[in-house]
Amino acid sequence: FCGVIPNDDNHEVEEWKEISKICKDCGHFVVIDNVYQGFACGCHEKDATGIRRLVEDENNLAICQTFSKNFGLYGERVGTATIVCSSVDEKRIVESHLKLVIRPMYSNPPINRARIATEILTNPQYRNQWFYLTRQDFTEF
Repeated sequence: FCGVIPNDDNHEVEEWKEISKICKDCGHFVVIDNVYQGFACGCHEKDATGIRRLVEDENNLAICQTFSKNFGLYGERVGTATIVCSSVDEKRIVESHLKLVIRPMYSNPPINRARIATEILTNPQYRNQWFYLTRQDFTEF
């Protein structure tokens, strides 16, 4: 389990290679709690280095990501849960189990916050502005 938080103790590329290899060799199921993306080092892309390495090395992996703080949606719960599957069959099984877990919690969750995040992430102008503002917030930390 790894949480990415804004501090000076984030792993570098070579360290992620070693972490990924150990996880793969040991058959671990890795859960990444990717909070504050863009605040750890001031760069969204660099903050995703570890996740990319784990995916490239075909680790068993789940990624939890919140957008509540780095989108300024305080008090609102908006984020994603991603599970990287190794095959279509595995995807079907995981999807079936997730639906069993999710269904009793909510049938029709509010989507207004998800629409805000989607609009920002898919519109190049808004996305670039968000990257810029996050970098500004990072420098203020």
